[in-house]
Parts: sequence; C-alpha cells; structure tokens
Amino acid sequence: MAPQEHILIFSPGSDAPALFTAALRSDAGITRSFALVEPGIAADTPGDSVADREQKQGCRTGLSRVKELAASLGIPHLTLYTDPPTPETVTATVLGICRDHPGARYTVLLAGASVPVSTGLFRMAVWLGADIRCAGRKAAVHPLTLPQFRMDELVENPNYGAVLTLLHGKPSVKDGAPSGIPRRQLFVSMKDMYLPVRMLKGRPARRGLTPGNFSQIVTTLICWGLVAEQENSAGGKGRLYGITPDGELAFSLLSCASH
Repeated sequence: MAPQEHILIFSPGSDAPALFTAALRSDAGITRSFALVEPGIAADTPGDSVADREQKQGCRTGLSRVKELAASLGIPHLTLYTDPPTPETVTATVLGICRDHPGARYTVLLAGASVPVSTGLFRMAVWLGADIRCAGRKAAVHPLTLPQFRMDELVENPNYGAVLTLLHGKPSVKDGAPSGIPRRQLFVSMKDMYLPVRMLKGRPARRGLTPGNFSQIVTTLICWGLVAEQENSAGGKGRLYGITPDGELAFSLLSCASH
C-alpha cells in the first residue's frame, strides 16, 4: 500500500517563502503543496500604482522562491490561479486536487488571500477535516482548532461543565514534567457536583457518580479536545488531567450562558 500523501494548500502573499518554510516546520511529512493565488497577481495592469506593481512583483518573486524551495526538498509544488477569486472557484479548485489525490491528508494555511478566497478555502478545509493553520506576525504559523461537538451537546449534560469547572485555572497537562490534577482527586471532587442525566422508568439510572460514568464523562471531554490526559510518571499512580485552551474557551462560553 502506498504511503498517504500529506498535501499543503495555502494562500500566500509576498511572504510566501517564509510561510511555506514555517508550514513545513509545523507539519512534518508534507509531501505535496499547492499555492492558491488570485489572478490579479499574475501580471501588472495599466491602472496599477507604483505600490501595486511593487506588491505584485514581490508576490511573484515569493512564489518563484517557493517553487525553488519545494524542488530542493523534493516536494512537488504547483501554483493554481483562482479565476475569478470567489468561494465557488476555490471549491472547484480544491475538489480538483482531491480528485487527483484520493485519500490524501490535508493541511490548509490561511494567509494572504482576499476575503472571498479565504472564505472558500476555510470552508473546504472544514469539509476535508484538514489541519487548519493561520499566519501570524513575521510569518509565524499557528493552529486554528474547531470544536468537535455542538454547543448544545456540552450544555445538555451539566457534568461536562462540572469537570471543566474543577479543572479551570488549574495546572495544565504539559510535555515533560508531570502536571495536572490526579484522577482520584478529580473523581472525589466530582462526587459532590455530579448530576444523574440518564433516566430509567422515570428514575435516575445512577444516583451517584461511579468510576464507569466518570470515565465516560472524562473520555468524551478528551475526545472533544477540552481535557488533556497524561501518565503520572513521577512515581504516582494513575493519570493526570488538565484543561486545554479550547476547554478554557468552552468553560467561558458555559459561564456566559449561565448568566
């Protein structure tokens, strides 16, 4: 079986080489790349100002440099023009990439495009389940996370919010030294906050918190990216739990909804 392709699609500006390099560093294993460029960049027009011409030339030079960098790394690269620059054109362009490379994994970097092109690229990134990155200052690349759940799913079970409340502001789980809240401590704290949700014959299925339903609650939050888990490697038993940045955002949204 051939290895899965990992395709980078990005919308660069004049800083295309720096963005391309940063994207490769943030996502190891990219095997192919595509730059989606608006047609106005391709050539100067009579109405362009001096600044416009300089900007366009900077973009064209940057794209040429990306092609050279990709070739030096053995990464096939193409520049595709979104003409006209609309969400529909971007959709058609990305669909063409998908047809030519079935089963590929995608990383989408949102950077220097206009609103219509960025909108189309973001929409397709969501449909593809792509890893989404956005460009920051000095061509830094940052991950853009999306919720893996609907807000009503989080609200309808108050025990999710209880776990986030207990972890809010506490040490987070980090690589390296053990950190976070021990599982046993979190379980004991949850006992006083637990509210039975599932009903059998009009009665709560479980009046009190059990290790089983505690595990189900925490596992769901981990799958949603709101809680992180780590082995306690410092001689302690069990696991450590901490709230993630997305978990803090969910906690804040729940707090807003309760006021």
